[in-house]
Amino acid sequence: KTVKGLEEACKAITALTSTGKRIVLVGTKRQAKQMVEDEAKRLGVPYITQRWMGGLITNWKQVKLTIDRLNKLKKDRDDGSLKKYTKKEQILFDKEIARLERVVGGISTLKEAPEVVIVVDTHKEKLVVKEASSRGVTVIGLVDSNANPDKVDYVVPMNDDSSKGLEIVIGEFGNALEVGLKALKK
Repeated sequence: KTVKGLEEACKAITALTSTGKRIVLVGTKRQAKQMVEDEAKRLGVPYITQRWMGGLITNWKQVKLTIDRLNKLKKDRDDGSLKKYTKKEQILFDKEIARLERVVGGISTLKEAPEVVIVVDTHKEKLVVKEASSRGVTVIGLVDSNANPDKVDYVVPMNDDSSKGLEIVIGEFGNALEVGLKALKK
């Protein structure tokens, strides 16, 4: 069932990516954080490895303001616009950038709300699944025996605590994303 679910999910990921859908990888679980971040950075895909920001889909306007604030502060810091402030104010700006980077750094490239979320451990990320399914966002998720698969569009049933299993599945998701992105560029 895991292999069949993974094949269906990968086909869906490739198809959705090749049509230009905005995809976000979500993996806040300790075992998956680094794998999700590495795969997302390799492909240039938005990701979340810290806490899911409630309202990311349902309250997109507010989240977009936060992302814009982070991007503006980083741009100002890089072009030297923040040099006119005192040292203390510059330190406060740096702290704010670090905080915003932690909260929305992985999704700072998003211009609009995501249309597809790929979730590692749908039980831990109940809020993501609930929010996405309420807005008609496609949910692709790893579902363990403790989670409810009803609101997940593409279910990959597997033990989401197994590091090796996660490594394989996240790698397959990455390969499917890569194929879709290449098709989109053509």
